[in-house]
Amino acid sequence: MSKDVQDAQLKIEEYTQFVNNALKPQLKEAKQSLEETEEEISEYTKLLAAIQQLYTEDKVDDSVVMARKQRVDLGYQTVYCKATVGNMKTDESTKATTTRSPAATAAGSTNTSNNDHRIYVHVGLGFHAELDPKQAIDFCIQRVEFLKDNKLYHRQKHYTRLYDHYQSSINILEELEKVQ
Repeated sequence: MSKDVQDAQLKIEEYTQFVNNALKPQLKEAKQSLEETEEEISEYTKLLAAIQQLYTEDKVDDSVVMARKQRVDLGYQTVYCKATVGNMKTDESTKATTTRSPAATAAGSTNTSNNDHRIYVHVGLGFHAELDPKQAIDFCIQRVEFLKDNKLYHRQKHYTRLYDHYQSSINILEELEKVQ
């Protein structure tokens, strides 16, 4: 073989290694992060639907006690338990409850309301916020919009760029091998 053919063969092998060792792992990582973002959007959408369903059913008929069995994550998506979720408003037959939080006790105020249902929502970075149903609905809507407009958009763009680069690299390699 001539020196030019050997050099070309060596370049093809180097480029093949680059595709296999650099582009494929980057593409796989980009796809995984894209799927994680889509899963996060899906989880917030499901949460939003569940809260809206419970909240709107409770607004229609306060006297009906709605109970749903849910699977609740106790930690890091590894430990789950079954829980019964009641309606978002207390039944008319029950009395208004009085709660005193440490902050409210210090201020001397008392919270008396028929709606003491609170939802703990993951807000990111391992933090959870205690929200009432209306706040939880608003948060879920804002979070889904943020994830779609920012995180998902940029990850899709990055994945598409890597995928196009990968496909063009494969096409170039196939053409070079045909020439050989």
